[in-house]
Amino acid sequence: MAAELSSAPLGRKIIAMQYGDHCWLKGLSSNPELNDRQVRLELWINDKERWKCTPVGWKYPPKFLAVKPRNLSDEPPESPSRTSCDASSSEDGGKLAALLEMLLKRASELRADSIRLFNAKDTSDVSLESCVRLGLCQVDLMEVQLQILSKGGTKEQVKQCKAKLSMVRAETAAQLKKWKVSGYPVPDYWETPTLVEEALLARDVDRYRGALGPRPSA
Repeated sequence: MAAELSSAPLGRKIIAMQYGDHCWLKGLSSNPELNDRQVRLELWINDKERWKCTPVGWKYPPKFLAVKPRNLSDEPPESPSRTSCDASSSEDGGKLAALLEMLLKRASELRADSIRLFNAKDTSDVSLESCVRLGLCQVDLMEVQLQILSKGGTKEQVKQCKAKLSMVRAETAAQLKKWKVSGYPVPDYWETPTLVEEALLARDVDRYRGALGPRPSA
Protein backbone atom coordinates (compact mmCIF):
# COMPACT_ATOMS: atom_id res chain seq x y z
CA MET A 1 0.00 0.00 0.00
CA ALA A 2 1.37 3.41 -0.96
CA ALA A 3 2.35 5.81 1.79
CA GLU A 4 -0.40 8.17 2.84
CA LEU A 5 0.51 11.74 1.98
CA SER A 6 -0.87 14.70 3.88
CA SER A 7 -0.75 18.46 3.52
CA ALA A 8 0.39 18.78 7.15
CA PRO A 9 1.91 16.53 9.79
CA LEU A 10 -0.51 15.33 12.47
CA GLY A 11 0.01 16.15 16.13
CA ARG A 12 3.64 17.15 15.71
CA LYS A 13 5.52 20.41 16.07
CA ILE A 14 7.63 20.99 12.97
CA ILE A 15 10.62 23.33 12.83
CA ALA A 16 9.80 24.57 9.30
CA MET A 17 6.86 26.89 8.94
CA GLN A 18 5.96 25.80 5.43
CA TYR A 19 6.92 23.43 2.67
CA GLY A 20 9.85 24.53 0.57
CA ASP A 21 11.86 25.66 3.59
CA HIS A 22 15.56 24.84 3.75
CA CYS A 23 16.99 22.70 6.57
CA TRP A 24 20.21 20.91 7.46
CA LEU A 25 20.62 17.22 8.25
CA LYS A 26 21.85 16.33 11.72
CA GLY A 27 22.28 13.31 13.98
CA LEU A 28 22.11 10.72 11.21
CA SER A 29 23.69 7.49 12.48
CA SER A 30 23.10 5.26 9.45
CA ASN A 31 24.52 7.83 7.00
CA PRO A 32 26.69 10.17 9.09
CA GLU A 33 28.44 11.49 5.97
CA LEU A 34 25.20 13.30 5.11
CA ASN A 35 25.12 15.32 8.34
CA ASP A 36 25.34 19.13 7.91
CA ARG A 37 24.15 18.91 4.31
CA GLN A 38 21.37 21.19 3.13
CA VAL A 39 17.95 19.96 1.98
CA ARG A 40 14.59 21.43 1.00
CA LEU A 41 11.37 20.11 2.56
CA GLU A 42 8.96 18.85 -0.09
CA LEU A 43 6.23 16.74 1.53
CA TRP A 44 5.25 15.16 4.86
CA ILE A 45 4.60 11.38 4.79
CA ASN A 46 2.13 10.55 7.55
CA ASP A 47 2.52 6.80 7.93
CA LYS A 48 6.35 7.04 7.94
CA GLU A 49 6.45 10.22 10.03
CA ARG A 50 9.19 11.62 7.86
CA TRP A 51 9.80 14.56 5.58
CA LYS A 52 10.41 13.95 1.91
CA CYS A 53 13.46 16.13 1.19
CA THR A 54 15.41 17.22 -1.89
CA PRO A 55 19.20 17.78 -1.69
CA VAL A 56 20.29 21.40 -2.20
CA GLY A 57 23.67 21.92 -3.85
CA TRP A 58 24.59 18.22 -3.83
CA LYS A 59 23.37 14.98 -5.41
CA TYR A 60 21.82 11.90 -3.84
CA PRO A 61 21.31 8.79 -6.03
CA PRO A 62 17.63 8.16 -5.07
CA LYS A 63 17.09 11.93 -5.55
CA PHE A 64 14.81 12.19 -2.51
CA LEU A 65 15.46 11.47 1.19
CA ALA A 66 12.95 10.49 3.88
CA VAL A 67 14.07 12.18 7.12
CA LYS A 68 12.66 12.23 10.65
CA PRO A 69 11.98 15.71 12.10
CA ARG A 70 14.55 15.16 14.86
CA ASN A 71 17.23 14.80 12.16
CA LEU A 72 16.52 18.24 10.70
CA SER A 73 17.77 21.63 11.84
CA ASP A 74 16.51 25.02 10.68
CA GLU A 75 19.96 26.53 11.29
CA PRO A 76 23.19 25.88 9.37
CA PRO A 77 26.01 24.06 11.18
CA GLU A 78 28.34 26.10 13.39
CA SER A 79 31.20 25.64 10.95
CA PRO A 80 30.86 24.81 7.24
CA SER A 81 31.31 21.10 6.58
CA ARG A 82 34.14 19.88 4.38
CA THR A 83 31.61 19.17 1.64
CA SER A 84 30.29 22.73 1.80
CA CYS A 85 33.79 24.20 1.72
CA ASP A 86 34.69 22.09 -1.28
CA ALA A 87 31.49 23.08 -3.05
CA SER A 88 32.00 26.80 -2.42
CA SER A 89 35.37 26.73 -4.16
CA SER A 90 34.46 24.22 -6.85
CA GLU A 91 32.68 24.42 -10.16
CA ASP A 92 29.34 24.27 -8.31
CA GLY A 93 30.25 27.46 -6.46
CA GLY A 94 31.03 29.17 -9.77
CA LYS A 95 27.71 28.06 -11.21
CA LEU A 96 25.85 29.48 -8.22
CA ALA A 97 27.62 32.82 -8.62
CA ALA A 98 26.82 32.94 -12.35
CA LEU A 99 23.18 32.01 -11.73
CA LEU A 100 22.92 34.67 -9.03
CA GLU A 101 24.22 37.32 -11.44
CA MET A 102 21.72 36.30 -14.15
CA LEU A 103 18.78 36.28 -11.75
CA LEU A 104 19.74 39.67 -10.27
CA LYS A 105 19.80 41.17 -13.76
CA ARG A 106 16.50 39.55 -14.77
CA ALA A 107 14.79 40.61 -11.53
CA SER A 108 15.91 44.19 -12.16
CA GLU A 109 14.38 44.10 -15.66
CA LEU A 110 11.11 42.63 -14.41
CA ARG A 111 10.95 45.12 -11.54
CA ALA A 112 11.31 48.04 -13.97
CA ASP A 113 8.49 46.64 -16.10
CA SER A 114 6.27 46.19 -13.05
CA ILE A 115 6.95 49.75 -11.85
CA ARG A 116 6.15 51.11 -15.32
CA LEU A 117 2.74 49.40 -15.31
CA PHE A 118 2.09 50.53 -11.73
CA ASN A 119 2.83 54.16 -12.62
CA ALA A 120 0.49 53.83 -15.60
CA LYS A 121 -2.21 52.64 -13.13
CA ASP A 122 -2.59 49.44 -15.16
CA THR A 123 -4.77 46.97 -13.21
CA SER A 124 -5.29 44.53 -16.07
CA ASP A 125 -4.16 40.92 -16.43
CA VAL A 126 -1.03 42.33 -18.07
CA SER A 127 -0.08 44.02 -14.80
CA LEU A 128 -0.88 40.85 -12.83
CA GLU A 129 1.33 38.80 -15.14
CA SER A 130 4.16 41.27 -14.56
CA CYS A 131 3.82 40.85 -10.79
CA VAL A 132 3.70 37.04 -11.06
CA ARG A 133 6.77 36.91 -13.29
CA LEU A 134 8.72 39.17 -10.91
CA GLY A 135 7.64 37.10 -7.91
CA LEU A 136 8.68 33.80 -9.49
CA CYS A 137 12.05 35.27 -10.38
CA GLN A 138 12.54 36.64 -6.86
CA VAL A 139 11.75 33.24 -5.32
CA ASP A 140 14.42 31.56 -7.46
CA LEU A 141 16.84 34.40 -6.76
CA MET A 142 16.43 34.08 -3.01
CA GLU A 143 16.74 30.28 -3.21
CA VAL A 144 20.20 30.81 -4.75
CA GLN A 145 21.09 33.49 -2.19
CA LEU A 146 20.15 31.09 0.61
CA GLN A 147 22.35 28.36 -0.85
CA ILE A 148 25.31 30.79 -0.96
CA LEU A 149 24.72 32.09 2.56
CA SER A 150 24.47 28.55 3.92
CA LYS A 151 28.04 27.96 2.73
CA GLY A 152 29.66 31.02 4.25
CA GLY A 153 27.11 33.36 5.80
CA THR A 154 26.24 33.93 9.44
CA LYS A 155 23.25 32.38 11.20
CA GLU A 156 21.54 35.78 11.28
CA GLN A 157 22.00 36.25 7.52
CA VAL A 158 20.55 32.81 6.85
CA LYS A 159 17.64 33.49 9.21
CA GLN A 160 16.82 36.82 7.54
CA CYS A 161 17.06 35.30 4.07
CA LYS A 162 14.74 32.42 5.02
CA ALA A 163 12.18 34.84 6.49
CA LYS A 164 12.21 37.02 3.37
CA LEU A 165 12.01 33.97 1.11
CA SER A 166 8.93 32.71 2.99
CA MET A 167 7.27 36.12 2.62
CA VAL A 168 8.03 36.43 -1.11
CA ARG A 169 6.90 32.84 -1.71
CA ALA A 170 3.57 33.50 0.04
CA GLU A 171 2.95 36.75 -1.88
CA THR A 172 3.78 35.10 -5.20
CA ALA A 173 1.53 32.12 -4.44
CA ALA A 174 -1.41 34.49 -3.86
CA GLN A 175 -0.75 36.32 -7.14
CA LEU A 176 -0.28 33.07 -9.01
CA LYS A 177 -3.62 31.80 -7.70
CA LYS A 178 -5.39 34.85 -9.18
CA TRP A 179 -3.50 34.34 -12.44
CA LYS A 180 -4.57 30.69 -12.72
CA VAL A 181 -8.20 31.59 -12.02
CA SER A 182 -8.10 33.62 -15.25
CA GLY A 183 -7.21 30.40 -17.10
CA TYR A 184 -3.62 31.26 -17.94
CA PRO A 185 -0.67 28.85 -17.62
CA VAL A 186 2.20 29.56 -15.22
CA PRO A 187 4.38 32.18 -16.96
CA ASP A 188 8.07 31.75 -17.64
CA TYR A 189 9.87 34.86 -16.43
CA TRP A 190 12.69 34.31 -18.94
CA GLU A 191 10.30 34.48 -21.90
CA THR A 192 8.31 37.30 -23.50
CA PRO A 193 5.16 38.04 -21.44
CA THR A 194 2.15 35.95 -22.47
CA LEU A 195 -0.21 38.91 -22.83
CA VAL A 196 2.08 41.56 -24.23
CA GLU A 197 0.86 41.29 -27.84
CA GLU A 198 -2.77 41.14 -26.73
CA ALA A 199 -2.26 44.28 -24.66
CA LEU A 200 -0.67 46.20 -27.52
CA LEU A 201 -3.47 45.14 -29.84
CA ALA A 202 -6.11 46.34 -27.37
CA ARG A 203 -4.40 49.74 -27.06
CA ASP A 204 -4.26 50.12 -30.84
CA VAL A 205 -7.94 49.25 -31.15
CA ASP A 206 -8.85 51.88 -28.54
CA ARG A 207 -6.60 54.44 -30.23
CA TYR A 208 -8.25 54.03 -33.61
CA ARG A 209 -11.78 53.19 -32.43
CA GLY A 210 -13.06 56.62 -33.38
CA ALA A 211 -11.56 56.47 -36.86
CA LEU A 212 -12.99 53.00 -37.48
CA GLY A 213 -16.48 53.88 -36.21
CA PRO A 214 -19.35 55.33 -38.28
CA ARG A 215 -18.84 58.90 -39.39
CA PRO A 216 -21.22 61.48 -37.89
CA SER A 217 -23.86 62.77 -40.28
CA ALA A 218 -23.40 66.27 -41.65
